[in-house]
Amino acid sequence: MGASVSARADDLERNKKLDFSPRTTELLDDLIAFVQNFSAEYPREAKVPFDRPFQWRTKLTDMHFEKQADCNERFNFSESSITSKMKTAGGDPCILLSKVEDIMMRIKLRHYKKAFRDNTLHMVSVYDIQCWTFDSLGYVLKVAAAAGFASDEARACVEANPDPITNILGKGFATMGHGSALLATHERLQRERARTDANQSGEVEQLDDKFRLTLLLNSLDIKLLKSSVQTLGRQVRINPELIDRELELIKMYTGESRTVSCLAAAQYTEDYIFQNGCRAPPWQQTKGDICYISIKPFDAPEFIIVANIAGFFSIPGGSSCADHDSADESIVKHPTMIALIKTMSSYFDANIGKEEFSKGYQKRLMETVEEDSGKKGLARAQEKSDLRQRHLRYLIRKATTNILVDPPPPKFPDKPLKTATLDPGVISPPHPSPTSTRPGGNKGKKVTTATSVDARKPATTSSRRKPPPTGDKSPVNGSSPYLDGGDIGREETPQPTMFSPPGQQLYNEDAFEALHRRIMAGGSLRGSLVFSRSRPRPGYEIDLDADEASGESSSDEEEEADVGEKEDLSEMPADYWDMQEMLKVLKSGNKSATLISLCAMRDFSLTSEACQMAVVELGGVTVLLNLLASGDRECTIGSLMVLKQLASSRAMRQRIVDLKGLPLMVSLMSNDDKAMAALAAETVSHIAWFTRARRIVRHYGGICKLVRLLEEEDENMNRAGAVGLWSCSISTKNKSAILNAGAIQLLGRHLKSEHQQLLIPVIGILQECASQKRFRALIRAEGMIPDIVSHLNSSNQELQRLACNAIFRCAEDEEVRQLVRKYDGIAPLTAIIPHASTVELLTAVTGAIWICARDDENTVLFRKNKAVDQLVALLTNQPEAVLVNIVGALSEFAKDADSRTIIRKAGGIVPLVQMLTGTNVMLLINVTLAVSRLGEDLDCITAIDKLDGIRFLWSLLKSQNELVKANSLKALCPLLENVKEAARMIRSFVGGLELVINLLKSDNIHVLSSVCKLITRIAIDEENLAVMTDHGVVPLLANLTSSDQDELRYRLAEAIARCCNWDQNRVTFGQCRAVSPLVTFLDSKDKHVQQATCVALYHLSRDGNNSIAMHQKDVVQRLLKLIGGGDVVLQDFAAGCIRNIRLLAVANEQSDMEKARLQRSSRKSSNGALVSAST
Repeated sequence: MGASVSARADDLERNKKLDFSPRTTELLDDLIAFVQNFSAEYPREAKVPFDRPFQWRTKLTDMHFEKQADCNERFNFSESSITSKMKTAGGDPCILLSKVEDIMMRIKLRHYKKAFRDNTLHMVSVYDIQCWTFDSLGYVLKVAAAAGFASDEARACVEANPDPITNILGKGFATMGHGSALLATHERLQRERARTDANQSGEVEQLDDKFRLTLLLNSLDIKLLKSSVQTLGRQVRINPELIDRELELIKMYTGESRTVSCLAAAQYTEDYIFQNGCRAPPWQQTKGDICYISIKPFDAPEFIIVANIAGFFSIPGGSSCADHDSADESIVKHPTMIALIKTMSSYFDANIGKEEFSKGYQKRLMETVEEDSGKKGLARAQEKSDLRQRHLRYLIRKATTNILVDPPPPKFPDKPLKTATLDPGVISPPHPSPTSTRPGGNKGKKVTTATSVDARKPATTSSRRKPPPTGDKSPVNGSSPYLDGGDIGREETPQPTMFSPPGQQLYNEDAFEALHRRIMAGGSLRGSLVFSRSRPRPGYEIDLDADEASGESSSDEEEEADVGEKEDLSEMPADYWDMQEMLKVLKSGNKSATLISLCAMRDFSLTSEACQMAVVELGGVTVLLNLLASGDRECTIGSLMVLKQLASSRAMRQRIVDLKGLPLMVSLMSNDDKAMAALAAETVSHIAWFTRARRIVRHYGGICKLVRLLEEEDENMNRAGAVGLWSCSISTKNKSAILNAGAIQLLGRHLKSEHQQLLIPVIGILQECASQKRFRALIRAEGMIPDIVSHLNSSNQELQRLACNAIFRCAEDEEVRQLVRKYDGIAPLTAIIPHASTVELLTAVTGAIWICARDDENTVLFRKNKAVDQLVALLTNQPEAVLVNIVGALSEFAKDADSRTIIRKAGGIVPLVQMLTGTNVMLLINVTLAVSRLGEDLDCITAIDKLDGIRFLWSLLKSQNELVKANSLKALCPLLENVKEAARMIRSFVGGLELVINLLKSDNIHVLSSVCKLITRIAIDEENLAVMTDHGVVPLLANLTSSDQDELRYRLAEAIARCCNWDQNRVTFGQCRAVSPLVTFLDSKDKHVQQATCVALYHLSRDGNNSIAMHQKDVVQRLLKLIGGGDVVLQDFAAGCIRNIRLLAVANEQSDMEKARLQRSSRKSSNGALVSAST
């Protein structure tokens, strides 16, 4: 641990102070976590005393320790110190808080009381603290954490004890490394074991504890050092390259005009660059200096930034760069130049993050780009344009004519080309085919046309693949005119090529009109476009101009390479290659080819992995998003259709958001074109399924735009808006935005629609938003509950599921549960159970039944509709999500005696008891509550006892969930009260009573109330009461008397009364000061609290000291008021308490009278003796 402190705390040994770097903060957090968890994980080693205590100046005072619940048990308080009752073997207290001095100061610290927060001088005590064990260190840090400055205490401790190993293990361990220390301790332990008898093993045990402690410290040191190495590995050391990049960034914000610039100037002071990249003089480089930058702000004097390997700091402008000392530790160094400039210039700090202050840089950047392109790329751009246009004409002709342009024959004889004719219903052929397919016997036979490319080519010419031009000359991989900002709506004048005779038209205008209509109708063109399934090897493309194909034969090496590549490519599915061809056509930039490609792409399975892989590899998402900004209606709609299908993949949704495509879609939702706006809303609904996407939609005003779609008269637009809002409504902030946009009234109007495609998203929005209380109030106020209930009778199970979920959320309010019953929603809910074909529907309907069953009248209706029997039948072979709702509903039904009988007769107790061994927290909460309510029936208690349910419930008292423990305690009370031999059974549980007593230390009011009730039941048996007394039940109960919760007061008074059956406990309650707070319980308005308190006071008053304490709290007047009530039990115990107090008073009076009589007799006898003597 000492090595870790030295490695990660900067210059600790030299300065005796830890800095406030992130590494030091991480060190302190690790040490705090280790020390606080040490006692729980290693209780034996935590009590091993240190060789020398840890001592430091602390912020803790006696007030902080007095606030702890166990302060009286742990500490002895005096005026100048606090000492722990636990001591070391040498007699030293494990914790010693001693006052050093009192000083006068102005206190404004948060951890002091409010009365001290002013500007006047106050006397403040300064304390030192000593800790001898890890247990005491952990307790001190716990107290400091409660006060809010655990990190400050740990920092002070480390600074005051820079060599913790010496403190813990002794000076002998400080002179050797950790490995040597371990070996030395182990050898010494072995020697002691060899020479020590079995009866003299005390020193061996001490050595063994110290050896185990050394191992733990060594493992901690290794862990911290590894973390230090990882932290240092992530840090970036300042070097000339980083400085150059940051200075270039700063220069983007410099300029003469203050309105568009943050700095006036920023430049190096030295022009000469040494071989190592530094600009500082060599004698300054030895101190870590790299260079010097002159900064001229608008609102501050000019200064110079010294770039050092340890950070950046400033010196005044005009001073010599050699006048400073970079090794001075008092200099504050900053990690970046921008951070330093922010401290020197408030104007720079205020405006560096504003977009308008980078416009000057953007303008200069555009000028630089235009200049470079003008100088370097004119000839190259012209060449690329020619190649692109030639490839474009080829693709258009291939896609828009019925004259097939067959690609060159492949080199794989086992995979022939697959071709098909174009769809004549979409594109009219410009020339009739000289031969056709005859009906009948020749049907399906393909006849070669006379106008095919192969027929026109010379017989000696062989069609070959050739590599594309190098660099960016490939028209496929290069940027298209459209992607470079060309007009997507501009159509080029068709030019004849060698594929067509002079005068032949490349495409038919009427065919494109039909094509546009087909796109708008949602059609596809996959059957109209055919591509070869045999692919060329990577790096080669099919020759664009068949007549230019070279007749040269390739070498044998090329043939072998082709065969090898063919085996790899054959593993890819056909859709992958076809999609790549579609994307290449899509990148051509021609409107006609773009529309055809979009239609054809819709016929692919865009949700498949192969298609999405092809889209990602060829940058198809970027092209589709660019089409959204083209301004062309047909291209935008086609792109939205494709993106909507692609967005079914989570990875594709994130890619669309990363490419900033979501703001484009949000802007399209306000388009005047209704079809485009609706399609954009549907696409957004497919994407907005994760948090960042929903936040972007809200940020760009998408919620209001979707709500406006609900205002339209067109049903398709209403549905699109509802679907979009449904996806966005998952977010809490979006729910508030939907509410503020006025969507509630619109949703209520559409809830009356007869179209299920609109109803499903509308109810989906309501069931999502109903998680907020104000939303539920508006749903109820707008009268939507009857409509939601009516949809339970729908034949659409998805609509039923959403309606059930909406009722599940809304029925949290009692009024909604009454409305469900009023509008006959109980019977439909019950009728859905046997017909639920999906887990989702079954989960929703059982959840709705659970919440509605909280109303007693609803419970009666559910029982009449046989809902209890159906739910019991579903207790087996169901997912946990369904079981949570089913058991929750049964726990509500179990409040009714008839329902408890039905559950028992239907065999529901067996699966319920078996669920007590599960691990699902929500299921355990419900099943323990159900068992506790079933325990009110004697027959159910017998069945639970036979299934060993008491042991299962007792084991759940170890649960980490407070509700599970509270419900388990409630369930145990009726079982232990009615089961025979319950007292013996409790004692048979190993550590069972101790576990119950420890629950009195809980902070949960329900757990405390339940455990007090259980203690009342257990204490009926005197042996169990004796065991609980030995475990300290009386002080723990006395600590709870300060509560003001009637739920806890009632059960606590009962437990105190029951524990007073043991005579010594009455005395102990008085010693623990529990009597006076208990008297205040009589002021409660709860009759149960008053009655239980009277019983407890009656038993406590049988001890004289307790009666005196009661009388001092004016208990008699309180009891006299209660005696005048009509509660007979309360009157009896109140009168008995007054009687005991009165008997004590009478006894005291008689005692005083007897003392007075004796004194008079003594005086008379003494006077008689004096008279006799004088006589």
